[in-house]
Amino acid sequence: LGAKTQVADGRLAINGAVYRQKWEGVQLGVTLDCGFSQVLNAGDATSDGAELELVAQPVDAWRFNLSVAVNNTEFDKVVPQSGFVSGERLPEVPKINGSAGVQFNFSLGSTWSGFLRADYVHVGEVPVKFPAPDAAVAIVLPHDAFDTANLRLSFQRGPLGLDLFGTNLTDERGIVNTGDPAFGSRENITRPREVGVELRYSF
Repeated sequence: LGAKTQVADGRLAINGAVYRQKWEGVQLGVTLDCGFSQVLNAGDATSDGAELELVAQPVDAWRFNLSVAVNNTEFDKVVPQSGFVSGERLPEVPKINGSAGVQFNFSLGSTWSGFLRADYVHVGEVPVKFPAPDAAVAIVLPHDAFDTANLRLSFQRGPLGLDLFGTNLTDERGIVNTGDPAFGSRENITRPREVGVELRYSF
């Protein structure tokens, strides 16, 4: 159930939704008693969540955006070989995500325009569990929440564009996902801090 609305002559947009999702046959990789691994339909789960997004432009020069999403996903029932129990959170599903941004638009004389934009993104903590036949030796590697911040200064003149940018300015090394050790262990992390110049020409 959701809605998208605009008020104040379109200068404020409010978008929101609430939902319940029933997920049958959740696929997970598990290690069997014999030592081999396979992907099986581990059980059924329910996701309850809500999302809210606000976009405001009180004046032509300023634009603000804010969004937050809350999600709770738990197993309703599981097969014994899965290594999970009913009521346990699904692995690698964050409970809270959010973002915020602000942009200032400006003109330089009659030929150049530009904007300065800052963005902040929050990714909530997620449970990560790799089951084993013996529950006592199951591998649990929860991912901590992490935050990233980006900044961009852009200049535009007709088809020519010049940007100065910085991404992940705090050099956060957040874990995006972790591979099952039974299938070859690996971790993917956020890109490190990047600062650069971008020159564009559109034609």
